[in-house]
Amino acid sequence: MKNIFSLRFSVLCGILIWLQIYVGNLYAQKADNYAFVTATNSSLIDMSGSTTLFSAGAAQQNSAVLPLGFDVWFMGVRFTTFSVAVNGVMQLGTTQIAPTANHYNIPNAPRIVPFASGQVGDGNFVLSPTGKVHYKTIGTAPNRTIVVEWLNVGIGLNSKVADATFQLLLYETAPRPMTTQGGRIEFRYAQMELSAYNALIGVSVGIGLGNNFKAVQYDAQPPVATLTEYRGTLANGVLPTLHSTTATTRRIFSFESPAPDGNVSNVKASTSATNQIVLNWEENATNEVGYVIYKSLDGNNFSFLSQVNGSLTYTDTDVKPCKPYFYRIYTVTEGKLGVLQATADIRYEITQSGALDITASSLFACPTNPATSSEIKVNPPANTKFIDFFWLNSQNDTLNKGETFLPPQIGNYTVIGIQEDSCTASKSFTITECCPLDVAMPTAFTPFSTPANNLYKVRCINCEQFSMQIYNRWGMLVFESNDPEIGWNGGLFNGNKLQGDAYQVVISYAGCENGETVSKTRREVVYLLE
Repeated sequence: MKNIFSLRFSVLCGILIWLQIYVGNLYAQKADNYAFVTATNSSLIDMSGSTTLFSAGAAQQNSAVLPLGFDVWFMGVRFTTFSVAVNGVMQLGTTQIAPTANHYNIPNAPRIVPFASGQVGDGNFVLSPTGKVHYKTIGTAPNRTIVVEWLNVGIGLNSKVADATFQLLLYETAPRPMTTQGGRIEFRYAQMELSAYNALIGVSVGIGLGNNFKAVQYDAQPPVATLTEYRGTLANGVLPTLHSTTATTRRIFSFESPAPDGNVSNVKASTSATNQIVLNWEENATNEVGYVIYKSLDGNNFSFLSQVNGSLTYTDTDVKPCKPYFYRIYTVTEGKLGVLQATADIRYEITQSGALDITASSLFACPTNPATSSEIKVNPPANTKFIDFFWLNSQNDTLNKGETFLPPQIGNYTVIGIQEDSCTASKSFTITECCPLDVAMPTAFTPFSTPANNLYKVRCINCEQFSMQIYNRWGMLVFESNDPEIGWNGGLFNGNKLQGDAYQVVISYAGCENGETVSKTRREVVYLLE
């Protein structure tokens, strides 16, 4: 049987980056690969229709882990969930963010920090009477963005007023050129100051993982970003590098991942075992972190399957016979997927030995007497359930349904089994002609008295060869014939009429039995009665 997998491979640009392992997760090693840009020409996103996470008076609180609603690659790893703290930080992944002390230096936590205190106690933020933390998604796939806003935050637990408002924008990662900003991270700032109610507070800004953190010196003129630890100390009053009360002149920090600089090519598919598809590819990129594989059942709607790092092969074991599977393979950097390169369109057939078979003593038919044809029975493999079987001739006409079949004539046939999932298995076979021999030898005849029984003939139906010799009791040949239709009339022998007596009849014949050619000899005594 042949089970057919349709594989359509669309291949995408690639990138290689140093890697570092943290608690079983593979991260790109350099946050510094994100390009940092700052300007003062931005606006805040309108947050109408948002979902509120924390309301007025909240402090030292963390959200549940929430779905992003799309895929984001950060530091070379795919994320679909996040959590945030009142204290000014988003953490990606399924581990819930800590409620306090949310600076950069927390191991194994991919963190996006628009403005956060790393202090414990009075240094944490509090939401003013008009404050809240809320979020919303803007745009449509594949260009969606999640926006989190910290509105009217009190900087420090002793704050009595709305000191700061800032936003975090995280862009959906999708293949280029469908999106060019995929994986981008932005911070946008409005009012940013420290009220007279607070002591000095150290605040961090940046992105990264643990000590692999790109920190922004946000109070420099102009702000710059480096891999050097930086926690600026706030004094009372306006923070001039961030503060703005004009809609179109907001300070913005942007972190942009590099794009892939090469392509995947020569994609191939094979099978190493039943119900497995093995993908292999080549690439010429120099800055990729790894390779991202998306999968589809219809060739249009793709979903994430796996990410491969440090290898050019992947085995998909979640496949079934007779269903089409489509794959797209992308190279990925810290935050961007490559451009789709349509380099392969492959249809691969998998042969499963013993998928369907038939059993019969032999394969034959007798056109003149179909009831004597060999009965054929389908023999399905173990652990495979079939709901019906169809028997077809060489013109694809259905002759019978069910597990057994009597072929009406010689020729080529096929049995098709329908499985529960509508997958089919088939077996073709050839029927040869074999009509069974029918031989009968009379034991007496009356050649001189009874007209109805005056000729000795052997019935030899379907004989292909025939000979008959008749001997008297002294072993002398008295009659012979090579045609079963020519019988012995008991006539003269050496000019004398034969007498009633016992005679020896010897016949030799050939024909087909159970699909095989056989040759036989039989001897019988016949009585000639006067």
